[in-house]
Amino acid sequence: MNHRIFLLVFAFSTLPACKTEVTSTGTCGDGFLDPGEACDGSLLPVRTCEELGWHLQTGALRCTASCEYDLSVCSLRCGDGLLSEEHEQCEGTNLGGQSCQSLGMGAGQLACDADCLYDASGCESQAICGDGTLTTPFEQCDGANLDGQTCQSLGWHDGALGCTLDCAFDLDPCRTFGRCGDGLIQGTYGERCEGTDLGGETCVTLGWYGGELLCSGGCDFNEAPCAAVGRCGDDVLQATFGEVCDGTDLDGRTCHLEGYGAGQLACAADCSGLDRRACTNGQVGDPCVTEAECYGIDSAMSLMCFTSVAGTTFPFGYCTASCDSGAEPDPCVVSGGNCEEVYPGMRFCLKPCTSSSQCRTPDYVCAPYGNLEGNWCVPAGT
Repeated sequence: MNHRIFLLVFAFSTLPACKTEVTSTGTCGDGFLDPGEACDGSLLPVRTCEELGWHLQTGALRCTASCEYDLSVCSLRCGDGLLSEEHEQCEGTNLGGQSCQSLGMGAGQLACDADCLYDASGCESQAICGDGTLTTPFEQCDGANLDGQTCQSLGWHDGALGCTLDCAFDLDPCRTFGRCGDGLIQGTYGERCEGTDLGGETCVTLGWYGGELLCSGGCDFNEAPCAAVGRCGDDVLQATFGEVCDGTDLDGRTCHLEGYGAGQLACAADCSGLDRRACTNGQVGDPCVTEAECYGIDSAMSLMCFTSVAGTTFPFGYCTASCDSGAEPDPCVVSGGNCEEVYPGMRFCLKPCTSSSQCRTPDYVCAPYGNLEGNWCVPAGT
């Protein structure tokens, strides 16, 4: 038996040795989180400065070439020697002017713990975490008593706020939903930007002529620097940017100066020119609001202003009149139209045409109308 064992051992010892290769992946920049690396490229186990102990964040947290977090976007933290009253109760020996007595804890020496919270262990009366009684400001919560706070009231978008065994708020469920200031744009919750991250938008993409777009503390755009440069629609004529007019600023032009008898001159939506569609000479087919504005039509006829008739809408109105084609000279023709029987027993003055350029484009086009012969200036799409 011993000889057999010896032979087996000898046989295996004479086989060729197996070659084993060990590949090391411990290289910063390889996209793997290796021992000693806080992050690697786009692999970031932590996404917010707050999770790293900082209070404020001005941009997205990124990983450096040495696989460490770029903390340039983070500021204010417990232990930096600066008391941030919005986030800390105390900082080192700075107790914010408080004492055991001022906090209603009797005599003794108030201190500050490593989390920048009051340490009342040296006070005559102490808070007991876990007794179900909330003792502020030493306890943020106690068990189910959250002091009326929620994730939303603390600035987070959503989540179920909890309480730790140390009577401090458990914010982990809140962090899942994020908040304005965490460096991540969350459009679902109405965020348009985060710190210096503008989501690719600029003043120009938002319709302004220039300026530096900023992000407000509420994660919405601050367009004040853009507005200082201006845009079409701000009621300020800026010829430098090719504007002929802007909103109510028509550079002093009116329907009268444009050769019309009356009406309301306007500016084109793109500020590239004047909108004369509401200017009128009061003739057949001209714009109107009331029949009184159809003053260019012979008063021997009954003046009318079509705005909506039999389901047809007439943009900016349509000057016409009820007429009788038997008159000589025909007052309808004198007024720039033809007397036509539009409906059985009802005759109106309509504007004839041979091309749409004779009509108030683009609202009116030269086209057939009803059963009438020829073409007429009628609302587009009728």
